[in-house]
Amino acid sequence: FHLSHEHPPLRALTSVAVSIMEALAARAGQSCHLAVISRINVTIVATIASPLPICYSVRLGAQFPVWETSSGILLCAFLSDMARRNLFATLSQIIDDQALGELRAKMSQVSEAGYEERGSLRIPGIVNISFPVRDRLGAVVAALTVPYLPQKSAPATPAEIRTMVAAASADLSAAIGYRNPTEP
Repeated sequence: FHLSHEHPPLRALTSVAVSIMEALAARAGQSCHLAVISRINVTIVATIASPLPICYSVRLGAQFPVWETSSGILLCAFLSDMARRNLFATLSQIIDDQALGELRAKMSQVSEAGYEERGSLRIPGIVNISFPVRDRLGAVVAALTVPYLPQKSAPATPAEIRTMVAAASADLSAAIGYRNPTEP
């Protein structure tokens, strides 16, 4: 939370993100949040609540261990080699070898897929759908996530929301200067 108010690039990112996230929440009928990596945690730097009467959202400024969240795993999957080595050196002192192995495997899957989608490890029934946000150099600087809460009044399916989050993360990336090299 303090990062978003003290660091100019994050402040710029969050100011651009809000309108894109508001449109995403309105179309999807779901809450969404933007997370950045901070050492071994993810920090929620922007959040928009669902327009539906019942919703699940994550508090602005909340922090979670990277290995326990979809946003964190996605952000770790796209770290530079040096940042990844440093992260694992720190994590090896905190979590056991089995958890580290599971994290490495999941990061590999996410890197290959380009996004993360799975049931929440914290809230049963929630499916997290996370996509990377890239800066002008192509580095992943944030994760845009919809914690999908199934309910009868939801206007979109998880598959439709996946498409919406992908488009919103691409729009946000473009807004902060990213140009996809595969597009004209």
